[in-house]
Amino acid sequence: MLHHHNIPITKSARFSSLGNRSGDIKELWFVLHGYGQLAADFIKEFEPIQEDSRFIVAPEALSRFYVKRDPLRVGASWMTKECREQEINDYLAYLNQVALFVYDMLDRRIPATVLGFSQGATTASRWVTLGRFPAKKLILWGGDIAQDLNMAEHGPIISQMNPTIVVGDKDHYINQERLQKEEERLQAHQVSYELITFKGGHTLDPHVLRTIA
Repeated sequence: MLHHHNIPITKSARFSSLGNRSGDIKELWFVLHGYGQLAADFIKEFEPIQEDSRFIVAPEALSRFYVKRDPLRVGASWMTKECREQEINDYLAYLNQVALFVYDMLDRRIPATVLGFSQGATTASRWVTLGRFPAKKLILWGGDIAQDLNMAEHGPIISQMNPTIVVGDKDHYINQERLQKEEERLQAHQVSYELITFKGGHTLDPHVLRTIA
């Protein structure tokens, strides 16, 4: 008889950071990359908002794979549909550990902003609700809130984080139809939010990023 089993293991994980942790840090940002990206590359997108008072942390998803083989390029994914619940629980526990590790280096009273891009937006929405991470601000860029979240339960939590939704007008992932459905979902559960659109595709825009920061 065939059986499938899941066992907990110890795994090394990595994150990248921008800023001097010994400085006068007043803001902490956790930025979650999209599908097929790596933290070391993704965090470079935040150099336009790097300041002495801001510390930026980019955790890297736990599953790496070859995005392209010629030339060879590696990316990472937060989860797939396989062993879905276990992968969600794994990355929630991992992100909580990253936050604890970083806060052990800094003042625990520093407010945190969580920004998720693309697949990282769905990941971020789960983390600040299911992971119980007390973010001050939530930014969902080129992505939406996880569809499986119970908005009757988690909508008020998300609303307290003053969520900002950022979408390019040529974004192939979050098109106008999908954006409209997401807004209707938020409005149906009385979740207050800010919508920012810009001329561009499925990418981070430095000007908009500076405006938000």
